[in-house]
Amino acid sequence: SEAKQLEAFVDATPLAAPQRYAIRRMQAEEAVQVSQLMYRAYGSTYFNQDVYYPQRVAALNAHNVNLSFVAVGEADGVVAGHYALELEQDGPVAEGGQAVVDPAHRGRGLMTRLKEATVAEAERLAAGVPQSMFGCVALQGSRLHVGKLAGGSDGYAWPFGDATSTTEHEPGA
Repeated sequence: SEAKQLEAFVDATPLAAPQRYAIRRMQAEEAVQVSQLMYRAYGSTYFNQDVYYPQRVAALNAHNVNLSFVAVGEADGVVAGHYALELEQDGPVAEGGQAVVDPAHRGRGLMTRLKEATVAEAERLAAGVPQSMFGCVALQGSRLHVGKLAGGSDGYAWPFGDATSTTEHEPGA
């Protein structure tokens, strides 16, 4: 059968040196690294093509359409992970997505830390409404895997007062 002919995928990416990571909002100049990371992890299969264009990633963050969080290695300054709070959804809802950790930095709890930072920001924006939405897309195998690892297999929703209030958020305000 065809299944017997398929070989198991083996990720032979060597692990990066152990180091500490800063979890924080993405800086505009890091958008290039985020786009490269998305391509390295997803190839060209990620459904939201904006992630492959650094100028779009930076612009969406500059206009508070997305609030990107990154994990940056303190030893090498490299963006090792990304998670975005996507505010431009149908209705007054935010979604967590664009989740990725560099294969060389996996197994270090970065996705959990990125998701926690994103959830904290969403709760702050929603003025403490304890509802959220971290959806998993069945066709995105890596994204489904991320949802389960980060404890997001159940759906939640973050309602906001109105759609415009979510795009007027000033980082750090």
